[in-house]
Amino acid sequence: MKKGYLINIAMVLSIVVLFMSCDSRSADYRIISVEAPFPMKPICEYIFPERDYVITDFGAVADTMYVNTEAIKQAV
Repeated sequence: MKKGYLINIAMVLSIVVLFMSCDSRSADYRIISVEAPFPMKPICEYIFPERDYVITDFGAVADTMYVNTEAIKQAV
């Protein structure tokens, strides 16, 4: 059970970091060209900025008895 809990926390934190770091004004992309046997546009890979957000700063509680929905909404 503890492993599943840690995986859920990691997923939530990843989503929060994803939404918080997506700033289209300062977006950086790496262009990847692929040689394929069919026409293919270059792939744009987003480069995430080096920023971390602690979900507990937004009111989240690290236990299995508390619903952190409001804290996640505030963080995003």
